[in-house]
Amino acid sequence: MLSPIQNKSAIGIKFFFPVILAMLLILIFRLPLRVEVLGMYMPFVSLIFVYYWVLNGRRYVPFALVFLLGLFEDMVTMGPAGLNSIVLLAVAAGLANQRRFFINQSFLVGWAGFCFICIGTAIFRWMLESVYASDFLSMWPLMSQAIVTMLSYPILGAVFGSLRKRLKTR
Repeated sequence: MLSPIQNKSAIGIKFFFPVILAMLLILIFRLPLRVEVLGMYMPFVSLIFVYYWVLNGRRYVPFALVFLLGLFEDMVTMGPAGLNSIVLLAVAAGLANQRRFFINQSFLVGWAGFCFICIGTAIFRWMLESVYASDFLSMWPLMSQAIVTMLSYPILGAVFGSLRKRLKTR
């Protein structure tokens, strides 16, 4: 039997574990690989995380954690501070309103929804980055990242699904 302090500690670890896993995945995918062009071919892990957990485990991703995850990714990628936070918060807010539609749908419907969100997110990020740079930037890096992210969703979604099952059973 756990003491009250140990029980609260276990609940805290259980609550933050999905975000910690997302942060570790961001770090793993953003390790310097000595090949500069590979950076645009890394999946947008935090988008996969937000999409999966907002639809399947809302209590694990309050908006404050979404914001902090975006800032963390901005720090790791050395991008404009707050850009990913704005993007991820917009996605989380939009998904929170559409959650009823995606519940109890097949994997293919969920994946199609993710692909739609991913393309919209890439366009939104392109617009924000172009405004930040005060120039029209090329869309190719963000669209190639969107394609890799869409192809990565089944794998990372399965990882998050396995984690979700483990969190429910304990």
